[in-house]
Amino acid sequence: MSFSQATTASSYSPYADVHASGPHPVLPEGMQRSQVRDLLLELRRALKLSQAALLTLLQIVERTRPSDWTSPDVEPVCYARQVRLASELGKSERAVRYDEARLERMGLIERRTLANGARTSHGGCGLVLSPLIERIPALLALRDRQRAEWDARAALLARRSALYRAVRDALMEVQTTQPGDPAAREATETFLSWPVPAELRAMSLDALSDHVEKAGDLADRLDELLESCRDSSGQTATSFRSYIQTTINTSFEFCNAPANAAADIEENSAKNQAAHKHEPQVQPGLDRLTPQALRAIASDELRLYLDYDTRNRDPRMRDFTLAAIRRLPELGVSPSAWEEAVGTMGDEAATLAVLVIDANRDHPAAPVRRPGGLLRAMARRHKAGELNLLGSLIGLLERKRE
Repeated sequence: MSFSQATTASSYSPYADVHASGPHPVLPEGMQRSQVRDLLLELRRALKLSQAALLTLLQIVERTRPSDWTSPDVEPVCYARQVRLASELGKSERAVRYDEARLERMGLIERRTLANGARTSHGGCGLVLSPLIERIPALLALRDRQRAEWDARAALLARRSALYRAVRDALMEVQTTQPGDPAAREATETFLSWPVPAELRAMSLDALSDHVEKAGDLADRLDELLESCRDSSGQTATSFRSYIQTTINTSFEFCNAPANAAADIEENSAKNQAAHKHEPQVQPGLDRLTPQALRAIASDELRLYLDYDTRNRDPRMRDFTLAAIRRLPELGVSPSAWEEAVGTMGDEAATLAVLVIDANRDHPAAPVRRPGGLLRAMARRHKAGELNLLGSLIGLLERKRE
């Protein structure tokens, strides 16, 4: 016989202590009622809970004793009547009744009432949260999967942003050196057809990953096109060392969306042509920062990503950027910290900052404990003109040699 049927039986006493009949389900060790609230807020969309139903559920949770969620001897029960909940939530009793029915169908609460529908603490009659407690382990697993997907999506979006800027800049240079080239025209058309940020956010993870892979292929083809243009024109290719030199001394504008991509390419091609007329002046020690040297001072984990992307060819600066982006979740660096660094320092300088931070996690005297906080601090110092990235890189080289 169900509990609701028992409440209508003649032998039922409304003052029976059904609370003490245990043992009852409890929260996982170390978890408290307040964390249940946070969990529900994070999983609302995954659970397909409407905003109205969620607010009602949270109010029901708040009307239970925190200790009842961790003791096997009692159950968390909300005894508030519908009229009281409606008043507290600012909605009608009918709306609250609908929400309660919806939550019960979802298996998140159980309604136990007297035969007349009354709720009372004497008989443990009310809205019981034990079904929700029983689902907590599954909800925690769902949260972990959702967070992992968010991290993967954030990493893919960051890589796509870096590739967008790399392709845009390469197209600027191609249009300057080889205007009207059919391959460049085809690459430009492909670039302009890329999805805008709103479309990217709506993509499935697999579709987004496929797009990022194709964006990388386009960037590689443009690199090859630029090399062939330089070979045919007799122009000296821009050295990796000069790339770093420019990176260290220049802040690059952060751009994430291709809304004005065509205008960007056309407007900046003249500036790009002027910028490539002169090689940057080399700072002392900069000649030691070859691709092989940067790879040598990188962490083992970053080198793993770098080697996978380059596949036995010399790495480009973009390869270091994409490898650094892959390392961000593992370092505990949030997407917002990376975006702040890129917006302040540019892709390449932000990449070198991550390389320095990652490599210094095992520093013998001052190991990095909070990579995300340090990246934000480096961005602030860069903005103030106080960051010495070159010195940090040379210091890593010295330590590696020792």
